[in-house]
Amino acid sequence: MADQSGLTLAQVAVLVKLAKKVGEINSMHSGVGPPSEQGTNGDFYIDILTKRLYGPKTESGWAGQPVAIGTADETGTPRPTAPRTALNGDGTLAAGSGAQGPQGERGPEGPQGATGATGATGATGATGAQGPAGADGADGADGADGATGAQGPQGATGAQGPQGDTGLTGATGATGAAGAAATIAVGTVTTGAAGSSVTVTNSGTSAAAVFDIAIPRGATGAAGSDAFVAVGTTAQRPGSPATGAIRYNTTENRFEGYNGSAWLNLSPANVDELGGTV
Repeated sequence: MADQSGLTLAQVAVLVKLAKKVGEINSMHSGVGPPSEQGTNGDFYIDILTKRLYGPKTESGWAGQPVAIGTADETGTPRPTAPRTALNGDGTLAAGSGAQGPQGERGPEGPQGATGATGATGATGATGAQGPAGADGADGADGADGATGAQGPQGATGAQGPQGDTGLTGATGATGAAGAAATIAVGTVTTGAAGSSVTVTNSGTSAAAVFDIAIPRGATGAAGSDAFVAVGTTAQRPGSPATGAIRYNTTENRFEGYNGSAWLNLSPANVDELGGTV
């Protein structure tokens, strides 16, 4: 198969071998698009996009028209078939056109081509998993004191605390005004058991005392002789009775006794009166 220039891939391979044999080629380069400044004098370059062969390179660069190779151009249109050309063993063209020879051996691997242009930036990858927490950093310096806040509401009254120690004795106060005079009165007078002690009890207050007195009963005396009690009115009292005489006064309905100078009322309410007269 031949291109518009009349060279087949097999012929290109033969030309490369011959050029290497006679020292006119160093390396075969390839890339996408026309060659730049890579390579040295005698090198060839194949544009794999347009299937075109450049070279050999000279002092003036990749001079001359590139040779199209392959069966179709860059648009995919098949190229017309050109007459096949044979080469003599010394590299000269043979007379006439013989049949296409077999595919030659694969040539040695060429040197690494020049670094291509940087491709477009790829899409941002997915966010990776969160890494482990780092170690705690050192404590920062203390910040400046903030402004004093507004006063809060008054709190609830707390529980009563324990009683404190007794305070020092205060100074003596001024003397008060004189109080009212105290009163003393005799309350009840009763007879206690024989042999008991005399008792005096205040049933009132310190300002108005009322003394209740209990006097023990005396021992029982010896039995006396029978006595007669005279009965009569007040007008019937004897003029000069014996001291100790007792009579019942029917006018007053009470007993009375003579003490040597006057008759005494012996009723229960007045039996303890001393010196009282009827």
